[in-house]
Amino acid sequence: MDCRGFKSLQPTKFCSIRFSEVFYLDKGNEHGNVIDWLKQLEQIFYHHNRFECVIVRNSGDCQMISNLISNIIIENAQKELYSEQNIRHCVTLILNILSRNIVTNPKDKTKHNEEPLINKVLTYIKQNIGNSARLKTKNLSKQFNLSQNYVGEYFKNLTGENLQQYVLLYKMNCIKQRLLYSDYTINQIADELGFTDESHLSRQFKKHTGISPTKFRQENRM
Repeated sequence: MDCRGFKSLQPTKFCSIRFSEVFYLDKGNEHGNVIDWLKQLEQIFYHHNRFECVIVRNSGDCQMISNLISNIIIENAQKELYSEQNIRHCVTLILNILSRNIVTNPKDKTKHNEEPLINKVLTYIKQNIGNSARLKTKNLSKQFNLSQNYVGEYFKNLTGENLQQYVLLYKMNCIKQRLLYSDYTINQIADELGFTDESHLSRQFKKHTGISPTKFRQENRM
């Protein structure tokens, strides 16, 4: 449900890649652990670069992505033996290249190009989504050198969202992804995302979606 806008100053080609269930559920993918795979996708796609452009800084990386996209188009058109597997590997390589471009190297930082603080806050929240203590206002204020009374206001001003509501919605999104694309039990998901137990997760999820996690999985998973 993410929306993006683009300003093109010259003739531009766009390539859209759809992540179908086959891509997620293939047990032969090189990641092996679907949960780790989902976490990588979340890191790239869910709000990470909401407040600045996504820029592939290395010209060599740009060329690699261009070549990989060309290979995907060829494989999709020819539909030869192992085409699906080759496409998945190409997409994986593209995402790996994107991942290393959005990870900031502290040694290369200057005040001019330093990553915005709000991006650091959002990344920290995602990385610690299963640890409620680290996401408390008191800890966030220490982590990012902000006044404890100002953390919530700062987050609201920069994102337009309430901090606690953002954390809750992000957790709900994570639960949905695990229910749809992994074989984790509800209890395992609850443990990973910092809920007291399965019952606690189920109450929160039903309050948010109107249905239980079990029913959501049954109705939406193919």
